[in-house]
Amino acid sequence: MSESEFEEIYHQNKQPVFHVVLSYLKNRKEAEDVVQQVFVKVFKKIDQFEERSQLKTWIYKISITTSLDAIKSKKRKKRFGFFTNNDVADELNVVDNAFLPNEEIENSELLERLLVAINKLAEPQRTVFYLSQVDGLGNIEISEIVNKSVGAVESTLHRAKDNMRKELSSFYDEYRRNS
Repeated sequence: MSESEFEEIYHQNKQPVFHVVLSYLKNRKEAEDVVQQVFVKVFKKIDQFEERSQLKTWIYKISITTSLDAIKSKKRKKRFGFFTNNDVADELNVVDNAFLPNEEIENSELLERLLVAINKLAEPQRTVFYLSQVDGLGNIEISEIVNKSVGAVESTLHRAKDNMRKELSSFYDEYRRNS
């Protein structure tokens, strides 16, 4: 693969990969580091890409796996006392609308509540919800990324939406009354 071909892949996928990684790590600096790791892996393994799925799907798989590995590593370090906890406000302040591209959110409290609700979802639900609702991927593509059947993706997405609805219903009612 030529350098220009890889640069094109990088520029086409950098933002979506960053959004996926940030949804897992919730810390901009850590996410930037993991994004770099993702593209190093993509570069090293591009010859292993078999084109049974879209390149974007393959890169998402690498992004999710690398993010989960980073979380596991972070937890191991925390257990051994090498990790210092970040303030929750700092964790939520990494977003600058990163979770909702192409949409302007004027109310930071609403955005914060939305992020808290997304982050409360169990990992499989958060992944499927994010890929569907934020990245706009279809269930077939999501099933390839998470290695689950389309039916399992649909079920997981349904549960994620129900959990989001429950988590945000009282806030949404209050928000509508005050708007």
